Amino acid sequence: MPTKMQICYNIATSYGDLRKYTVEENIEKEIAEYIAMRGYTNIGNSMCEIGRYITAIDCFSNALLIKDVFAMAILNLSFTLFRYH
Repeated sequence: MPTKMQICYNIATSYGDLRKYTVEENIEKEIAEYIAMRGYTNIGNSMCEIGRYITAIDCFSNALLIKDVFAMAILNLSFTLFRYH
């Protein structure tokens, strides 16, 4: 069972990454996409850890809408789908 500190860390990391994406106006598209995918994936991990599987699946799917070859999101989505069913 994850600790509250682990979950808060994952969510804070996600929001920090997404904030970088919105604050820096001249950031390259590839870097911005990676930060957004990583943010969605971290939030998905946190949701999965507390048993909110539908929300986690949505987060991983959002990451894959940006780029469908993001291995971290694919793996975590697979794991979450396995645990959910």
